[in-house]
Amino acid sequence: MPVRATAGAVGAIDLAGQLLELFFGQKRKMKKMMMSPLRWGRLLSALLLLFWLFTLMLLTQDCAFEPEDWGAIGAGEYRWLRCFSYFFTLHLPYAGMVAFSWAWLLPRWAAGGSRRKLLGLAAGYILLGGLCTSFHPFYQELYNGGPGFAFSGISWMESSWYLLWVLLLSSPLYLSYHWFVQRGRIQELDNARLEQELALLRSQVNPHFFFNTLHSLYALSLEQSPRTPEAILKLSSLMRYALTEADAAAVALGRELEVVEQYLELQQMRRVQPAKITFEKQVADEGVRVPPMMMLGLAENAFHHGAETLREGAWIKLSVHADASRMAFRVENNTGGRAAGPHHGKGLANIERRLSLLYPGRSSLQTALEEGAFSAVLELPLAAPAE
Repeated sequence: MPVRATAGAVGAIDLAGQLLELFFGQKRKMKKMMMSPLRWGRLLSALLLLFWLFTLMLLTQDCAFEPEDWGAIGAGEYRWLRCFSYFFTLHLPYAGMVAFSWAWLLPRWAAGGSRRKLLGLAAGYILLGGLCTSFHPFYQELYNGGPGFAFSGISWMESSWYLLWVLLLSSPLYLSYHWFVQRGRIQELDNARLEQELALLRSQVNPHFFFNTLHSLYALSLEQSPRTPEAILKLSSLMRYALTEADAAAVALGRELEVVEQYLELQQMRRVQPAKITFEKQVADEGVRVPPMMMLGLAENAFHHGAETLREGAWIKLSVHADASRMAFRVENNTGGRAAGPHHGKGLANIERRLSLLYPGRSSLQTALEEGAFSAVLELPLAAPAE
């Protein structure tokens, strides 16, 4: 009988359609839906509505006239009464079972509710739904004597099995929805946590940088150097960069290199014997984006742990090589032939942590101390940071 096949066949079609949408859809759309629980809810609500409309259409088609019945008096009324009885004793219990499981049963199951109680409620609802089919014999007796139609009833056990299959077929859909929603929420929380940590790391760079540059300016003022006004202007430019641009996710590579050069010039002003500094640049495109204050942090580390500790003979070598996809920035400084203090201080630890958050598995910061020289090599992809 068409009505009997409705629940199983249409449920299977519905499940197959959902799986096709989930696993064979476009990857970009899947990612967007996974990140948006609201869109997932709308999708599943629409598919559930289509499911019940489709089954109702099949049920209505079963109520239509057949050619051999066109001449029978009252055939239409009788068939519609039969359709009406199926709708209230079979179709509505199926719809109620899905609504009950999605709205109450499965959310509590997924939230870790008592499995025994939930199974008992599910079994009770299935039995209650099966009880609805006990009205079929009543309708069968009521419609006996109709215009030549045989009224086929559905047994209580058979209807209960149908309800159970509806529950089993619809549950994976809700659990898939619940899993994607939870995954989206976890991803949002992770993104928020990472953004907060990045903001904290960037905020830690500025005080450290300002302290060191102000210390340099203070040394110039004590010497009453005529270059103090020029140093103040350079410091003002550096502070403007640190306050207005360093909070961005990325800046142009050319801008970061410009700030590094300004910092080197400012540090040279305060030295009685300037350090020997070389800066080699091989950059294909200065417009590519890099995280701010990283290269500047390495240059600052070279001065703070190298040239600052040497009255004379200090040297610093810097080089940057960047093509269209990757950049390598190397800073090397002498330590006067001694096993100097901690070269791997808070500044480098800050850079390493930012790299691990922005470019996990795609960047590196390698440091080495050997033969009186300390070196740091920063490598990262020239792409938009994965925030």
